[in-house]
Amino acid sequence: MKPSYLLLLSLLLAFVLPCHAQYSSFFGQHSTGWKIVCHNLDEAWPDSVYTVSDTLINSRSYRKATYRSGGLTIFFREDTITGRAWCLKPGGSCAGADTTEMLICDMSLNVSDTFNRGCFGGMGVDTLMIVDSVYMDRGHRVVRLKARHPVGYAARDIVFFTEGIGPGGSFVWMYGCTLCLDPYLLCSYKDEVQTDYPNAIFNGDCNPQLTGVKDLEEVATTLYPNPAGSFVNLPKTYPDSDRFTIYDMSGRLVLDIARSVGASSPTIDLSTLPEGIYRVNLKNAKGFSAVYKLSIAR
Repeated sequence: MKPSYLLLLSLLLAFVLPCHAQYSSFFGQHSTGWKIVCHNLDEAWPDSVYTVSDTLINSRSYRKATYRSGGLTIFFREDTITGRAWCLKPGGSCAGADTTEMLICDMSLNVSDTFNRGCFGGMGVDTLMIVDSVYMDRGHRVVRLKARHPVGYAARDIVFFTEGIGPGGSFVWMYGCTLCLDPYLLCSYKDEVQTDYPNAIFNGDCNPQLTGVKDLEEVATTLYPNPAGSFVNLPKTYPDSDRFTIYDMSGRLVLDIARSVGASSPTIDLSTLPEGIYRVNLKNAKGFSAVYKLSIAR
């Protein structure tokens, strides 16, 4: 092949290849849905967000979505070349303008990159997050971010972006695009087919029976100290033969401990776990179960 043809071919490839999708789409071809647990103040309840149609806003193509509860309308769009997604909620953005969109996910981030987690309604806190790890999980690229200064809401202090799925708090985890402070993604669907998103905290249950905030967070002194450092104590008031499992905010099991019969106030070693927010599950053969939030800060 002549040099001129090689040069022409290389130029064509340079222009054509970047136009191809580099990341898996967050959306299904026809429909997308997210089932979440919404947490606000002393309440916890299941909710769902689902796309209903496509629409153009300022010459940009958006997926129009709605909350099941309240019928709130939100708009999402993505760029599969950069792996980014944005949210636009009329009258509810940080800037208070209908045409202001917020970046809610960025799969192109690498370790030490930063991400702005939102305005928090003018709380005046540091809103930057730092990427502390990037890895592959079940064939998906995962970006883990940690807040420089936690504000106490798990869904915004430790955040996971998963390729083809989105944020671990679903597409409504940002302050200006949600009605709840601490959403947790239960299951996601593309074209009415459930994705392989791992919901380990509720054992894969997309429709957990919630009785209140204790299903997600416990404010009693059952776990102490909390925040914890290198250890946490679990009181002996629980029934015998308990099993304690600890999950990070992506739903991955990071610690599994069986408590022996008759044990009294065991101390659980947390030295192998990094700082962050975790969910602690307690279960036993008698059917007793509880879920608590544990913060590790050193």
